[in-house]
Amino acid sequence: MCRTCTGAVFAAFIRTHLLLCRSPGPQAFLTIDSARRSKPCARYAKAWRGTHLTHTARMANVFEPRWDEEQDRPPFSWRRARLGRQAGADQLGASLYELAPGCSSFPLHAHHANEEMLVVISGQPTLRTLDGERQLDEGELVAFPAGSGGAHRIDNRSRQPARVLLLSAMLAPEINEYPDSGKIWARSFPPGAARPDHAVDVLMRSEDGNVDYLEGET
Repeated sequence: MCRTCTGAVFAAFIRTHLLLCRSPGPQAFLTIDSARRSKPCARYAKAWRGTHLTHTARMANVFEPRWDEEQDRPPFSWRRARLGRQAGADQLGASLYELAPGCSSFPLHAHHANEEMLVVISGQPTLRTLDGERQLDEGELVAFPAGSGGAHRIDNRSRQPARVLLLSAMLAPEINEYPDSGKIWARSFPPGAARPDHAVDVLMRSEDGNVDYLEGET
């Protein structure tokens, strides 16, 4: 066998082996067509027949999302594709939001446990932080560190829908702070995760929480 053929056959074997050993999740989508990717000598063509391996379950895709959650509480109206969950992620969150013109994502808020990063997929949404507002462009990335300084809100003031991808750690417990309303939301589970049984999940205003540590204790 010539060197070219040996390399081509070996490469096909490795690709096929990796595919068979991989344990794809329910959303996986993988196609390997060995015959099209390499061109061995004619006398070894028969060895390539039957090496077409295709798994057709759908993969999470930022450009072809499967929307799995909606909210309609103007102006906080959106639809969401939880791509991280769809892709099988456990410790990493990735949610695609679509905002119609005039809509917003969430009130101005900060995460005290989780850092987030926003990626503008399409449109020109407006970012509001504690420092002010500015319009974002397609492809722009913005990081929101954990803590009060990372407070943010996304509004779509344009005439076209906007799509943004939010990436985050999935740490718990989490405390969200809402500067405009003075609310605090404390949870024993990560934001965006399913609420487990017996979870701590408290939403309150900060001025209501000034109680003595031992009040009501016996």
